[in-house]
Amino acid sequence: MRQHTGTDTAKASAPATARTARRTAAKASLPAPDRPLALESPPSLALIEAPSREELIRQRAYALYERNGCIEGRSMEDWLEAEAELRAAEARAADGDVTRALQA
Repeated sequence: MRQHTGTDTAKASAPATARTARRTAAKASLPAPDRPLALESPPSLALIEAPSREELIRQRAYALYERNGCIEGRSMEDWLEAEAELRAAEARAADGDVTRALQA
């Protein structure tokens, strides 16, 4: 039979002390029952921006440049044609979604 020493008692009480410390810390982090619970606000969501009018014209002008065989010296004509297409698409867009009207 084994005899108990003072170190055996210290070892047995160590887990209980750790549990007590965790409980005390958990209680300290809770708000008082008579105070309203403070909730963190949700993270803000970044707004997704649509391409600018100039970017839409630039993209369409480049597509026209490629469609016409990448001919140098026609940049102004491609740009003006892209602007005209965008104006026509804006006129067709009943709900303001120009990108969808451009695909029509």
